[in-house]
Amino acid sequence: MFVFLFAFGVFFVHNKKGLFSVFFQKDYTLVKEHGRDVLMPVHHDKTLIFLHGAANTTAMYHSLFLSDFSPVCEHTKIVLPQAPMNLITFSKSSVKMPSWYDILTEDRKNKPAGEVFNLKDVQKSAESIHKILDDER
Repeated sequence: MFVFLFAFGVFFVHNKKGLFSVFFQKDYTLVKEHGRDVLMPVHHDKTLIFLHGAANTTAMYHSLFLSDFSPVCEHTKIVLPQAPMNLITFSKSSVKMPSWYDILTEDRKNKPAGEVFNLKDVQKSAESIHKILDDER
């Protein structure tokens, strides 16, 4: 049995022999394309656009996708756009963090989207994702 753990930008695997980090596959190259991190295989016939979560960065996912245990199919170009730095209202902090949109509250029960998320930020993120899709066509 294997247990997978991703922490601090390194992908770890735990099996009966212990915990070990997973090393990178050699058939991908990390490049910048349109200012975005891209994991480029020697040749590709499909593209995955991966959006990280709030407070994460693209670099945190490089080792996941480059590991021998990557959940991505062979010959897949992986585009990793970085979310802009934003304040997250519900955190009551003045610290900016990577986020695709401002989260206004953690309480999402029976509330319209505009009371939970900053819809202007959501729209800006949607536009940036459409730009990525256009660049990939």
